[in-house]
Amino acid sequence: MEKITDNKNLDASLAKNVDTDLQPTKERIMDPLSYGASFLGGCVSIGTFSMGASLIGALTVTQAIIAMAIGCLVIAVALVLIGNCGHKYGIPYSIQLRSSFGTTGVKVPGFLRGIPAIIWFGYQSWIGAGAINSCMKILFGFDNLPFIYVLFTIAQVALAIHGFKEIKWLENISCIFIIMS
Repeated sequence: MEKITDNKNLDASLAKNVDTDLQPTKERIMDPLSYGASFLGGCVSIGTFSMGASLIGALTVTQAIIAMAIGCLVIAVALVLIGNCGHKYGIPYSIQLRSSFGTTGVKVPGFLRGIPAIIWFGYQSWIGAGAINSCMKILFGFDNLPFIYVLFTIAQVALAIHGFKEIKWLENISCIFIIMS
């Protein structure tokens, strides 16, 4: 069984000026099932498949699926390597980077990590809004992609504001339906 560091073991003189959100945490939100659902939900997504579909023509369908699987595997290995310390001790990634880059230098990798995340969020939101817009057009005759995009993005941000626990449960439940479909 892993030893989990908690805030009570920290030297009080070192921790008094540190925000509690930045200290190691005792509570674990993700379990192995949630990590698996998150990985599968991330790999088996409309955005991933739409990007993979653009490979078809240059590659066969089988080759495109293999290329997507290899891409997901590479990402999984990188996430495991990066997230091991954070999972084991509850230390946020940005805090781990301080040992290598310092408190000022950590802004550079944080910025470089944020740019693809913002782009991927926008891309996935556009794809999701497009799917919802298509359903709305078929079912109700309503066709307004920019409006649906704004509503869909607001819904995602509202979900994120409630914290990672809510996102985890949505991911766990939606993973089942995504894989089945």
